[in-house]
Parts: sequence; C-alpha cells; structure tokens
Amino acid sequence: MSIVADMVLTISYFILAAAFLSMYSKSKGLLQIRGIFLIFALFMSISGVTRIMGLLALFRQDLDFSAQAEMISATLAVVSAGIIAALVGRTRDFLATTRRSQQNEARFIAASESSLEAFYTLQSVRGSDGQIIDFEFTYLNTNGEKLIGLPREEIIGQYLCALIPVNRSGGFFDEYKQVVMSGEPIVQEFPMELDDDIPRWIRHEVVRLEDGIAISAADITERKLLEQAAQYRAQHDVLTGLPNRSLLNDRVQQAIDRAIRYKNKVGLFVVDMDMFKEVNDTLGHAAGDLVLVTAAQRLRESVRGTDSVLRIGGDEFIVVMPDVQQEADIRRVAAKVTAAIANGGPEGLENIRMSCSIGIAIYPTQAASSDELFSRADAAMYEAKRRGGGCFEVYSEGTPGFSPQPRPRRRVPGARPALVVPRRPKPTPLFPDA
Repeated sequence: MSIVADMVLTISYFILAAAFLSMYSKSKGLLQIRGIFLIFALFMSISGVTRIMGLLALFRQDLDFSAQAEMISATLAVVSAGIIAALVGRTRDFLATTRRSQQNEARFIAASESSLEAFYTLQSVRGSDGQIIDFEFTYLNTNGEKLIGLPREEIIGQYLCALIPVNRSGGFFDEYKQVVMSGEPIVQEFPMELDDDIPRWIRHEVVRLEDGIAISAADITERKLLEQAAQYRAQHDVLTGLPNRSLLNDRVQQAIDRAIRYKNKVGLFVVDMDMFKEVNDTLGHAAGDLVLVTAAQRLRESVRGTDSVLRIGGDEFIVVMPDVQQEADIRRVAAKVTAAIANGGPEGLENIRMSCSIGIAIYPTQAASSDELFSRADAAMYEAKRRGGGCFEVYSEGTPGFSPQPRPRRRVPGARPALVVPRRPKPTPLFPDA
C-alpha cells in the first residue's frame, strides 16, 4: 500500500511541476511572479525524481539512492527557501507598483472623463508582414463617444478604418502610421461633416503610445467661425460688403498670373462716381451711403461671375476682369456697367442722377505690371471725367497723364508689390437733377 501511495505522490509532483510551468509561460508580463512559478516547478520536478529514486531502491536492493535523494532534496529546499525569500521582497515591491499603476490608471480615467476634448487610444493592427494595416480602439472617453456618435461599447475593439472609412480615404490613416513609425506627433485643424450634416472644424493632436497612438480632438467650429468673421470684416467693406483695398493686389496678381499661363488678357476698371460730393453735401451722408450701396449692387450685377468688384474707399470702385480673350469683351462690360449705374437714383432718392466715370487699362496690351495697370486705368478715368463723366475711356498712349517710363515707387525690400491708389482731385461736380 505504501508503494502505491509513493507512486501517487510522485505523479502528483510532476503534475504540480507541469502546472507551475504552465503558469510560468502565461505570466510573461509579471517578472517577479514568474520566478516563483519557475522555482516551484523545479522543486516539484526534483521532488518527483527523488521519489522515483526511492521507489527504485525498494525494488532493487542493490540500488540505494536514499542518501543521494535526501541530499538533493535538502539542497534544493535550502536554495528554494533563499530564492523564495528574495522573491517575496520583490513581489511586495511588485504589488506596491501594481497598486500605484492602478491608482494612476484611475486618475487618468478621471482626468480623461472630465476633459472637454474627445480622447482615444488605439493599438496598431499588424499584418503577417509586420506592417500596420489598421488601428483598434482600446479606450475612449465620453466626449469621444459624442464626437463619433456611438456608445463606447460599439467602438471598443473596432478597427478605425472599418468604423470610420474617411480615415483611410482622407489620408489620416497614413499619417497615423507615420506617427507610430517616427514618434513625431502631429497637430492638425480640418473641416469635417458629422452625422448631423452640420459642417464642423476639428482640431486633433496625435502622439505615439507604445505600438499605437493616442488622439485628443476638439470641436473648434465656434473659434473658426469667429476667425473667419474677423477676417471677412478685415477684407470687406462694411457698407457695401465688397472686398476692400486689402484684397486688391491679390486679385490683380492672380488675374495676371492666369493671363501669363493661359495667354489671356486682364481688364482693370477704375470706377469713380460722378457728383457724389454734391449728394453728400446736399442730402447728407445717409443719402450718400445709399447711393454707394446701390452702385455696388449694380456693379456686381453688371459684370461676370468670375470678375471681382472692390471698393477701395470713398466713391471709388475697382473691377478686375480676368481670363479675357478679346478687348471687345472688356468694352462691352464697361458699357453695361455705365448704363446700369445711370439707371436712375436709388429707392427714395429717384430724383438723384447717378452716373460714373470709368478708366480702363488692359494687361499686357497697355501695362506690364499691376502698378502700371492701375496707374494707366486711373489716367483713363481722368480722361472720362474730362469728357463730362457718365462714360468710359480705354487707356492709350495719347491719354493725358501718360508717361512712357513711370516713376518707380519705393517698396519695402522683400515685400510683394502692392497696388498704389493715389489720391486725386475731383472735377467740378454737376448738381443732381431735382
């Protein structure tokens, strides 16, 4: 009976050794505990071996391993006791570290959940060749749910590009891969249309997080709208809503660049309202403002959709006509503008006679630069005024004020040339018809 008990005990030693080895292989991230599992596995294995040696001694009287077995067991016991004592201290430190990690994780989740930004962590998904083929959601906060529009239970474990395909088609996936490979974070602002079909602006920051990324995102639509409104106010006339002087050089230079590229022409109109000072002096500034608003509206309605109409101050307007094939097209539009402006006074001021004088210069026929284009259109406008107003004049070398070699204007070194709009005296105004 004792032999059977010894055999059962021996088998149990090896079963326990196998169990400890299994736990050792499954605890790769727990270095301290792995050591304990390995020591117990060795102890159980050697204990089993010593039991086998004892059983052999019972069947073979000439074999006596009892002394050796006891020596091996004693030695292993002493060594195991020492190692286990050392590991107990390390395990205590490990448990303390684990508690700190859990506390830090709790703080992180609390901070993340209270953040005004959406926050996500994603793990790289790699193919058989080791390349990143997608990212898997591992965490997101409440604002992350709101931004995507799904509960986190339906997001965690999902692949980024499968859940939100625009990440691949829009190029974000490639940028996220680059963050993982290079470690360089990215910060971007971009427009995005969410499920509510309302255009939004999103700002996100992406950083590497081990073999994955962490993304923080915020809806900055309100800020962007304020910035756009401020920019619009800076670049547009408050009274008429037309682009102002700040956009003049850009519009003209763009038109010239296109003319060079496509072998077209550019027409520049300098439009000056006739008798405007008389309207202000006689009927007041409110009437003058109404005349300017009416003139701006008629100008916009008279030109092509690709043309630019700008108010550069006072009663002066500029029309930029890009992509012109024939000079006759410029004259046709000028005649249309002249007739539209002269189409009676604005509502409530029908007794006012509105008219304008237009000077026109054409690139590259009559001017080789934006400065020349404006100065020569300005000279042509003077000629239209001299003729009595209510007409347009196309610049020619015979136009009064023409200078074959205009005096160069001083520019700030390195600055882009700007159109210079000189102040000019008005011809004697005609009193409006009553």
